Amino acid sequence: MNDSESVIMAEAVKIREFLETEGKHLSRLLADFPKGACGNASDLLAEWLIERGFNQIDYVWGQRLDQSHGWLKLEGLIVDITADAFPGGPGPVFVGRQSDFHDSFRPIRVSSPELSPILREVYGTLRNRLGS
Repeated sequence: MNDSESVIMAEAVKIREFLETEGKHLSRLLADFPKGACGNASDLLAEWLIERGFNQIDYVWGQRLDQSHGWLKLEGLIVDITADAFPGGPGPVFVGRQSDFHDSFRPIRVSSPELSPILREVYGTLRNRLGS
């Protein structure tokens, strides 16, 4: 892992830990975290990474059979803090260039991550607790 990947991993772990302990208390959108929270968690992580100088972050949403999943893509890396919501997922935090798990989802949409008004409140709390 190079320096940039190590920083991304450390920041992803930090946000994952915050969402595990406090997310469900802050918004119904995160009530079953990590299940059903991939998009919202990815948007929160993207905002955090943008504030730390990372840019050109994409949100990838894909589908396989009757399941959908979302994660971030930046600097050629897959960054996922909710893959453990699925059997066979690569664990609670994944940062890497290739993943058979992610390849099993057919990409449906690639877009810029964006915080909804509800998530902006959650993000404000996250920022206050973790520091800006």
